Amino acid sequence: MRILLVDDDRHILKAMEVLLKNSGFETEAVTTAAEALRAAGEREFDLVLLDVVLPDMEGIEVCRTLKANRDHFLPIILVTGRDSPEQKIHGLEVGADDYMTKPFDNRELLARVKALLRIKTLHDEVRRLAQVREEIVYTIGHDFRTPLVGIRGAVQNLLNGLVGDLTPEQREYLELVDQATVRLSRLIDEMLRISRNRGDADRRSDEKVDLKTAVETAAAGFRPEMVKRGIRLEIDAAVEAPPVRGDRDRLTQVMANLIDNAVKHSPDGGTIRVEIRREVRPQGIDVHVVVSDEGPGIARSDFERIFFRFEQVGDPEVTNRSGTGLGLAICKDVVEEHGGRIWVESEPGRGARFHVKLKATRAARGAV
Repeated sequence: MRILLVDDDRHILKAMEVLLKNSGFETEAVTTAAEALRAAGEREFDLVLLDVVLPDMEGIEVCRTLKANRDHFLPIILVTGRDSPEQKIHGLEVGADDYMTKPFDNRELLARVKALLRIKTLHDEVRRLAQVREEIVYTIGHDFRTPLVGIRGAVQNLLNGLVGDLTPEQREYLELVDQATVRLSRLIDEMLRISRNRGDADRRSDEKVDLKTAVETAAAGFRPEMVKRGIRLEIDAAVEAPPVRGDRDRLTQVMANLIDNAVKHSPDGGTIRVEIRREVRPQGIDVHVVVSDEGPGIARSDFERIFFRFEQVGDPEVTNRSGTGLGLAICKDVVEEHGGRIWVESEPGRGARFHVKLKATRAARGAV
């Protein structure tokens, strides 16, 4: 484990260096903020012991900079000669992980360092496993593309009459299969994109998108399952709801993912309701979509987690249905790339209401 020591008092710096080296740690000692930032920019450290008062910059500002420029967990212990509650609170608010007052007890310093390094080790392992998981998702998604192309090609040949005429019912079901393969292909594309952290905001289409049409298109692929389970879908779209501007395919995928989520968690015989409303605000007009279900609901503590990649919450025994844990993460990515917002309202046992709010087209904003 490599520790960066930052203090303008060379006696304290030397004492920390000897203590930590004797405990088996590798250390690097500097006396200014500039040296600390340069060292942290050039080399990897597992922990930083940082004096609050430095000759060229406040240690709290150094802490803020180090935390802002890291894509992984770097624990920082602030060290100061002043026992000020306000200073401690400020330091913790900008990202410090612990706080010690000089003069400190050597055993306490070692205990705090070791505790944070244990947390650092766990963070690093989680990060490594996430990278492995994303590599697996990328590989599987990439390999799924080829058979999907073959399936869709065969379905298209059937629809085009290459093997004979179809009955209306056969055509209807083949069209549903075709829509499902298109939707799955788009889902795989999204999986590949987010597994590689590649944003497509600059490359997305810029079209006028009617969200009612997007909802109806998305819902068509789930009709067989809803009919089988007796689930009703109600779409309540305000006549005055304007179109939004964005990528039609990707916004339709958002609606499909939300409806898919509602179908998975709805009880047999339940009702899914989609509301589309126009909302006027000082900066313009929004289109607000709400997808409600009568499922088991979501605990408030899980409201943020459900939008994380690969996260699934709740009791799987209640819904008896599984998924990839990517659907809502994809929704969040797409909605935010379109300048919108997505959130959930729910209580356990009382269903869930997913909200999507997007900006209307400019033409619509001008007509209040």
